This record gives sequence, C-alpha cells and structure tokens, in this order.
Amino acid sequence: MQLHGSGFAFLARWSGLNGLHMQRWLLAFLAALGCLLLWVLLRPRPSVEEARSGARPAAHAPTFPVRGGASSRGSSDEPFADLGDGRRASAGAQVSDRRSLLRPRPDVLVPEGQIDAGGDASGKPKPELATRPNVLPGHSMPLGVSAAGAESVAGEAVLALPFDDPQKASAGVQPLAEKDVVYDEFGAVFGPNALFVAPPPDDVSANAGAVVFWLQPAWAGNSGSNNAYFIWRMPHMFENRISIFKNGPFLRFLLADSLGRETDVSVGVMSWKADEWHHVAASWGDFVATFYIDGRPVGSREYANDIIIAPGTPWYIGSDYPGGAQGANSRIRGFHVFSRALQPEEVLALMEETRPPGA
Repeated sequence: MQLHGSGFAFLARWSGLNGLHMQRWLLAFLAALGCLLLWVLLRPRPSVEEARSGARPAAHAPTFPVRGGASSRGSSDEPFADLGDGRRASAGAQVSDRRSLLRPRPDVLVPEGQIDAGGDASGKPKPELATRPNVLPGHSMPLGVSAAGAESVAGEAVLALPFDDPQKASAGVQPLAEKDVVYDEFGAVFGPNALFVAPPPDDVSANAGAVVFWLQPAWAGNSGSNNAYFIWRMPHMFENRISIFKNGPFLRFLLADSLGRETDVSVGVMSWKADEWHHVAASWGDFVATFYIDGRPVGSREYANDIIIAPGTPWYIGSDYPGGAQGANSRIRGFHVFSRALQPEEVLALMEETRPPGA
C-alpha cells in the first residue's frame, strides 16, 4: 500500500509538470498566431491598378519592323508621330516641313563603276550625238497606239523628268534636295550617294499610279549591290510604302499596304551588263501590281488593302532615305510618275516615246 501511494504521488507530480509545459506551449502558439493575423490585417496593400499590372508580364517594345497594322504601333490617329528627331508631321505637311525630314547622306562612296558624264581626261567635250525626234513615225509605235496617243499618255504624268536636255536639267521641277546628280545629253547620272527629292502634287493618292523610266546602270546584274530608284513612304513606317530598287541579283517592285502586308514583284537581273539600257515600269491599282521590263510584263501580284500615304510625302528618285539603299549609280532618262495604273500598250508607247539615242 505504501508503494502504491508513492507511485500515485509521482504520477500526479509528473502530470502537473507536463500540463504546465503544455499550457506554456499553447500560449506561445496562440501569441504567434495572433502576431501573424495582426500583420496580415495591418500590412500595406497595392492599388487595384498595381495589382493588375503585377499579374501580367511587363510589355516589351516591339522590334522594328512590326507587321500587322497601325494598332500594333501606337494610336492610328498619329501614324507619323515618330520621325526620328522627336517631332511630329501632319498629313498635310508643307514644303518647309518636308525639308526638315531630309538629312544629309554620308560622303562615303563605294561605287562599283562610274558613268562618265562629261568630257574625257583632256577636258575636251565628247562629240554630240543625234537626238531622237520627239514624235516617232507611226510605224515605229506599238500596235494600236499612235504617236499622238503616246504624247497624250505622257501628258497625263503628274511628274515628268525627261532628262533629255542637260540645259533644262530637271525640266523646271524644283527638287527639295539634290546631290550627286550630273546631267548630260543622254540623261541624268545618279551617283552612289545620290539624293534627289521631288515634291508631289498635294492631291495625288497612292491607291493607284505608275512609275516609268529608262535605266542605264553602272553596275552589272551580278554585282550584289542595293540601289534605289523610286521610294515613296514616310520614314520609320513599315506600312504604306511603294518602292522600286535593286536588291542583290533582283530588281524589285515592292508595295506594303495599310496593314503592312507586302506585295513583291521581282525580276532577276543577273544577266544585265553595265552600260546597257533597260526600260522599267511599275503600275498599281484596283489591288493589282504589275512590273514591266523592256516593255513586257514580268510579273503581276494582287494586294489586299489600300495604300495610304499622306499628301505631300516627298518622292525619292534615284535615291533613298539616309541609311537606306545606295543611290541609283545609273543614268536615268524619261522618268514619269502617273496617278493611275497604265495599260500594257501605254507602257510600250512611253518606252518608244522616251527611248534614249542608241538604245
């Protein structure tokens, strides 16, 4: 009995000791839980907008160029906001505003050949060549097109640069900028660093048109150079472009519509030789683009959307914007721009009407 009594006493003391420890542990746990609850209730909370922005990844600026329309590159109400120098240009830019878009090209020449546009080394002028008559006899004209018909087509041009008289030079057209261009009795020689910018009429639309000219390159077709012949676009814009240029072994007629979708009509020029004349024509309208070489269509492509270029946007002829392709490095003659698409017989008529001597 005495043993049992002492055992009960020990158990009672042990239970009381552990109960005390349990009470302390419980109080500590409850205190920690209360602190955590208090922190949750009192911690600073972000605003709704911050919470939303934090829930999605940060947006990155698109890598230029971006295809797919104005909505992917800012507001469509300000399509020409980014002009490189931080200023904005309105759709109806004046001549003074358009001049400010021009920047001098670098003077580093990498010519593949030079066209001699003057006298020989002794300084003596070259003998004059007989010039072709302005009106061709009827038997020389394409079937179904008279000489008078060819003249009437040329009379529709919104820009006419015959380049057939060095005294008249740019035929009364006052360019916004001109550099590295020399005139002789055969045409206008555009050097590798050429810059020739012409102001278009303010009412000309880009939805339909044609560009026609004779070309005598200083380069050979297999040279791999990039040379510009006609550029109509705003700088830093991927959409709404019309261009004719040499790209390595190809001569290309390239359109980009209002959604940035490209239409490319190209012809291989690997077999072209330097100093040979070729006639080039590009025509577009009714969502069809056609490219002509030496009076024959070499390709035709459909495009999906309108081409919208702001009125007053300058034409780069035989040249490109700074940082673009080299100048034409070619002699050009009979350069005409039209505000409508041309028919094949009209292209043939203009080719004959503006044919250079000896071509």
